[in-house]
Amino acid sequence: EAVGTGKVTAVPDVAQTTFTVSEKATTQEAAREAANNKQNQALAALKKLGIKETDIKTVGFYVNPNYEDVVLNTISARPPATTQQNGYIANVTTTVKSDSIDTLSKAIDELTTIGLNVSGVEYTFDDREKYVLEAQNKAIAQAKAQASDWARAAGFKLGKIVSIRNADDGYGYQPYAADAS
Repeated sequence: EAVGTGKVTAVPDVAQTTFTVSEKATTQEAAREAANNKQNQALAALKKLGIKETDIKTVGFYVNPNYEDVVLNTISARPPATTQQNGYIANVTTTVKSDSIDTLSKAIDELTTIGLNVSGVEYTFDDREKYVLEAQNKAIAQAKAQASDWARAAGFKLGKIVSIRNADDGYGYQPYAADAS
């Protein structure tokens, strides 16, 4: 079994964050409408900063019953609590990315000013697959060279690759040569 490892080092070229609109109301429709209004306000602020529509993606939209703890009115030292439905809550989760950390920073400021929950910044790659493919090709070339050396030392001719197994980290690939006597 010849093993190859491909490693590619790259500087992240995209910063992204996730924000959540969360609105409560007495009915599902009212919660949905309130969330949509707040979401539209957020989208307008992002577009005003120059963030492209293609860099803004809604990744979740939920309207659920809103349950809250209610303390029962009793005469004990520790009043029991119960949970009861108190209207509905609508949540809209959206990711936004930018190749400018300054623009994303301004976007986070705008979103928090509107009253939205914003997660931290994640640095990533706009075309991650390009780097994965480059690492894969390096791993395959390294494993082929190793298998070729072994075959030559043993006096065999190297056969064609019959399988490639992805290593556990997602970046390494292990080609296996067919038995060629």
